[in-house]
Amino acid sequence: MEREDHKPLLDESPSWSYHDTSVEEGNALSWRLRKKPFDWKAPAIILGFEFLESIAFAGISLNLVVYLANVLHGSTASNAANVDTWNGTTFLAPVLGAFLADTYLGKYKTIFISVILYLLFIPFQYNNVECGPTWQTKRCLDKAVIMAEPYSTDPGPATTWLSCTVTQVEEVKILLRMVPIWLTCILYSASMCQTTTTFLQQGVLMNSMVGSLSIPAASLNSIEVIFMMIFVVIQDKIIIPICRRHFQNPSGLTQLQRMGIGRFLIIFSMVAAACLETWRLSCYKDKKSLSILWQVPQYLILAWSDVFCGIAQLEFFYGEAPQSMTSVCSAFSFLAISLGYYLNSFLVTFFASVTKVDGGGGWLPTDLNMGHLDYYFLLWAGISVVNFVVYVALSRKYTHKKAVFQ
Repeated sequence: MEREDHKPLLDESPSWSYHDTSVEEGNALSWRLRKKPFDWKAPAIILGFEFLESIAFAGISLNLVVYLANVLHGSTASNAANVDTWNGTTFLAPVLGAFLADTYLGKYKTIFISVILYLLFIPFQYNNVECGPTWQTKRCLDKAVIMAEPYSTDPGPATTWLSCTVTQVEEVKILLRMVPIWLTCILYSASMCQTTTTFLQQGVLMNSMVGSLSIPAASLNSIEVIFMMIFVVIQDKIIIPICRRHFQNPSGLTQLQRMGIGRFLIIFSMVAAACLETWRLSCYKDKKSLSILWQVPQYLILAWSDVFCGIAQLEFFYGEAPQSMTSVCSAFSFLAISLGYYLNSFLVTFFASVTKVDGGGGWLPTDLNMGHLDYYFLLWAGISVVNFVVYVALSRKYTHKKAVFQ
């Protein structure tokens, strides 16, 4: 007679658990590293290349929207969309590099090959102007685990499932848990994208003279970097120690808390940009001009947001990643930036089109003095508010991976 119940695929008793040896291996490696003096040679070379790469990338990225407007005479919306598309495409490359690093080449070979390709493509372009999660979530995936021994006692051929290992199933669970948090990273990144497009387009229309010195709009991104370095020191020396004492947490603030603060601060940067644009339009009608230095507050708030969120996101995806997918999961941040640029490219084109009424120029005409860039900034402030609220709800329910030993 056929049995009405079957033996479960996984033993859910407390004595059975997923054992990840990466923690033990990591402890052993940490002990060996403490006995060996630190060698700055390899990190110095990597940081040197990263510094030079950043100069090359920023030089193109931050001036591209100005070039498209002044040399190619593109419209405001198309210039912003093209720059966003270019940036989005460049940030897709780390995802491929991460896959190669985790699967085939390793980190150092991938870095070396990437540097060679980067140097080759720049001339080409110039000439062509915690571990081991519990089994309490996503049980539907447990059906994919290998059943090494037949479980049926019925007469007839034995049934053996050969699908996935326990580790592979657990890795999928980890990735699925991170996806909702990662989706909020896309909208946050899209808000940050304004620094390479609409912030610059706003700055170009302001008075760049400070005394006898002319300050290009793109150079304010350098001021943002300076603010970030200052804020990192303030965060490490003042904010984190205060939070350690208040929250009784060795790290002061968790990665999710820092990411939430960054998402909260970006709202005020967008509001500051909108208020400045409203003021600038009012001054234009009165035949006056505002100093470009009035853009500093929105860059300052943006830098503070990036200090909290940017670093925390990288740490979060790396720390929560399965051991065999650390590079790929670290690249999630860059993939979010890439998709954020693509999203911004779509939205700037969409709203430039739908806001045109009765032959008017809409929010983003070629001459921004005739438009309402302030409305576009307010739109992103609203999107950032919704993104923050959703993120808070998701982060409260997020379950970190845990070390579980037999």
